[in-house]
Amino acid sequence: MSSSSETFKVMREYSRDKKKRNYDASIQKLIQNDIRFEEGVNGFVRVYSKTGINYHFWPSTGYWCLGKGYPSTKQKGRGIFNLLKMLEE
Repeated sequence: MSSSSETFKVMREYSRDKKKRNYDASIQKLIQNDIRFEEGVNGFVRVYSKTGINYHFWPSTGYWCLGKGYPSTKQKGRGIFNLLKMLEE
C-alpha cells in the first residue's frame, strides 16, 4: 500500500474511535446528571428535559436540536455540556 492510503486508513480508524469515545462519554454524562433519555437507531438519542421537552441528540458528534413539534425548532447546538445547560433552563 502507498503511504497515503495507510495514512487515510489510520485517520479513519482514529475518527471511528473518537466518535465511539464521544458517544460513551456523552451517555455517561446523561446518566450522571439523571437525565432521562431513549437510545434510537444509528446513534440517535432522544433526551427529555425535566419539563418534558425533548431534544434530538447525536452523542458521537455532539450535535443536538429541539425535537419536532415545538414552535421554535431553531434551538440547536453542539456538545454535551451545552445540551446540559439547555436542559437546566
